[in-house]
Amino acid sequence: MPLRFEKNEGQVSGEVKFLSKGNGYTMYLTPTESVMVLTKTVDSGRQKNHFDPLKKIEPPKTETSIVRMEVVGANPIGPI
Repeated sequence: MPLRFEKNEGQVSGEVKFLSKGNGYTMYLTPTESVMVLTKTVDSGRQKNHFDPLKKIEPPKTETSIVRMEVVGANPIGPI
């Protein structure tokens, strides 16, 4: 499935120019790097219930990994 990026219009830090969100990931593009945040639910062996804060059930536990890729020699200002 293709990634769909949206322009950052105040949703996140100002250094991020574009972002993409999907099931289990968020990707941020800055002028000099891309940052991908990968999140997965850790199966604790419990019955799989959907999180419902009104039922006072603990939210599912998650693991997060971050992958950063810097573009060496990138122009942080962009085209002039």
